[in-house]
Amino acid sequence: LKTEILEIATDDPDILSLGSVLVPALLIGTYLSLLVGNITSGVFGGMGRPLIATILSFGLELPLSIGGTALLILYFKTNLLGVYWFQALSGGFEALILFGILGMSNWKKCAEETQARQEASSSSNSNNNDDQVEETTQQESLSSETEDDDGIEHDETSNNDKNDNVVLNAE
Repeated sequence: LKTEILEIATDDPDILSLGSVLVPALLIGTYLSLLVGNITSGVFGGMGRPLIATILSFGLELPLSIGGTALLILYFKTNLLGVYWFQALSGGFEALILFGILGMSNWKKCAEETQARQEASSSSNSNNNDDQVEETTQQESLSSETEDDDGIEHDETSNNDKNDNVVLNAE
């Protein structure tokens, strides 16, 4: 199946043989990397635990992926296949750690905390909306039409604009 998929892109036998060796390591590494990223950012973020997500991203994922790859290339002089298999292994290691953290998590407590944050957020949003409506009403009443001494209604904002234009033109 490896070569059949690659034959869509090329018919060069050298590329097909190299690709059939690289694709399994690349696919496994990519799958595990996506799994780790989704758990770290999505699950922990949704649980209201962004600190854990940040620590794992900067303390585990980046050092393993960037540092490990650099070490393999610069010190051990490995080839592309070695890099892809290392990425797959490091992704598997990270996934095991994340599954351990998830397994030990107090899901009920996290759900209650998240629910409380959402309720507090929705109540503060409704209070903010009430304040905005009240503030808008006050602003509208201040900028409403007023009568001058001559008995003609004028819009205050347009009078201010006209006065500014007169001053600018006089200069």
